[in-house]
Amino acid sequence: MECPRPTKYSVSFAYDETVGTLLFLGKSVQSGASIPLASLTNLSLTYQAKELVGNKVKVTVTNDAPKAVSKEATWTVNADDTYSVETSQEGEGELVVRGAKNLQRVPAGTELTVFATPADGWELVALTANDVDILKSKTFEVAGNTTVRATFTKKAPTTYAVTLTKEGEGKVAISGADNLGAVVAGTKLTVTATPADGWDLVALTANGADILSSKTFVVYNPTEVRATFTKKAPTTYAVTLTKEGEGKVVITGADNLGAVRAGTKLTVTATPATGWGVKSITANGKDITAEKSFVVTSNTIVKVVFAIKTYPVTLTKEGDGRAFILETDNLGAVALGSKLTVIAEPYPGWDVKSITANGKDITTDKTFVVNGATDVNVVFYKVLESRVVVRYDPTEIAEMSLNDLPPLMTSDGPGLHTISVRMGDDVKLSIKAKDGYRITFVASDPSGLLRPTRRTSSEAEYLINTSKHQEVEVLVHCTRQS
Repeated sequence: MECPRPTKYSVSFAYDETVGTLLFLGKSVQSGASIPLASLTNLSLTYQAKELVGNKVKVTVTNDAPKAVSKEATWTVNADDTYSVETSQEGEGELVVRGAKNLQRVPAGTELTVFATPADGWELVALTANDVDILKSKTFEVAGNTTVRATFTKKAPTTYAVTLTKEGEGKVAISGADNLGAVVAGTKLTVTATPADGWDLVALTANGADILSSKTFVVYNPTEVRATFTKKAPTTYAVTLTKEGEGKVVITGADNLGAVRAGTKLTVTATPATGWGVKSITANGKDITAEKSFVVTSNTIVKVVFAIKTYPVTLTKEGDGRAFILETDNLGAVALGSKLTVIAEPYPGWDVKSITANGKDITTDKTFVVNGATDVNVVFYKVLESRVVVRYDPTEIAEMSLNDLPPLMTSDGPGLHTISVRMGDDVKLSIKAKDGYRITFVASDPSGLLRPTRRTSSEAEYLINTSKHQEVEVLVHCTRQS
């Protein structure tokens, strides 16, 4: 149909709405309703009911500017050759059809696959596509609207016989099922096995599998439960001897300590070595030091502890400081032969003068061996100090330190740097002149106490000897370089 190129268009479709609905641009169309258009391209319809196939549609296109022009045409609705596929099922399971994106519009000739999965305890007994059996192939080709139907039925329970055999004297019962001749598969059964007096249950199996510990099993096939009882042997227990320290131990009352009859009374004889004594005797942790005997009622560990004789160690100190002894928490009872260490820590301004153990000097190694009662004495003495004072002109000096400590940390004022040390210790003096200056004069009072270790025109290091001097004064002077 030819029309002048309009500025604006509209279209209407007249058809029989009683047999179905037409779709234009994805939306349903009311018969005869005017629809605005941007252009005349791609005018196409789809339908929602196959009853519309073959029906006539009157199409009217209108241009309303600059002069109203109307064109009419008649279309026939053609079939699109697609069909719907529906599913239906009986019983419990999952039914899925795969092979098409939209089961409501499946092109003719499409082969689809059916997945029918029964729920636990159910089975698939029938599968049809429009009443055609597809149980084996589970596929079909779409040739029209199709209903896929799956039928699931409950499985009949599988049962197995459970039999019981017994060896020896005792009673056996199986619980968990009313009829052991037909036990439903998956049933868990419990075995109760009670030995007669003087007998033991030594084995319990279900089809050869050991269930002695759990006494339960699950029925998956015909099962034989076998219980084996044997006569009890006389009850015996092992007696084990352990010993600490030096001495001899003998247990009497049984020929074989590895198998002692229950109820047997045994006696422990403990003889300490010279210089040792019996500290304790226990049987399975129970103290029997006094009676030295016990009755065997279970596996028993006899433990005998011999202890070395002990001696007291006393510690005294003179002066200001802290002293203590390592290796023992109890100085009142120290084992013979113990090697102890004395720790002596003087307070500030004090030092260790001497450490003695029963009068013997141990100042150097600070250790001693206990061979009897021991008196340890620590003597601290007051340490004499020397004060070093360095005088200088801060305008000449860039860096100044005593023992690597800068003036800012121990300064008494501009141009004055002091430090106090133990008399006799050397003090390190470090000097660095400012740029444009050189070191011209370094002297001590008393004189002769400076020893240079490094010196250039602008930097120097000295060791200051403080021996026998309570105060040493050092004067540092620099001059401008010419």
